[in-house]
Amino acid sequence: MVNKKGWLRIVEASIVIGIIFGMLAFIHQQQTPGHTNNQGQYITEQLLVKADEISKNDQYRREILSDNPSNAITFLNSGSGTLAYTITVCAPDAFVNCNLAQAPAGQEIYAAEHIISTNLTMPAFAAKKFIVYAWLR
Repeated sequence: MVNKKGWLRIVEASIVIGIIFGMLAFIHQQQTPGHTNNQGQYITEQLLVKADEISKNDQYRREILSDNPSNAITFLNSGSGTLAYTITVCAPDAFVNCNLAQAPAGQEIYAAEHIISTNLTMPAFAAKKFIVYAWLR
């Protein structure tokens, strides 16, 4: 019965290492963007970032004000491998006529909206609301 303390220390060290690896695995799992629990939150964050980028770009703003966001849609879909995007443009106070035209069947669709006011080169006040939709491909 000699060296009982040595075995006890080995067991204690093994338990501590197991706890540390378990905590690291748990933290890594919570931070992974593709994890199913965080998937909706990840898509929503990406959607808000993309909508902000569009609202700050003068070319895309002009296209949205003229109801032709084709380059903005191309911009959205060029950088994403797992998400598909589209944009609808309508009046700021419209609720009915600003729906997604072709919704993919069986997909959860996420949306973010911004209102773009007119710029100095537009002849009249023509604010537009654009809604960016995203879903998994």
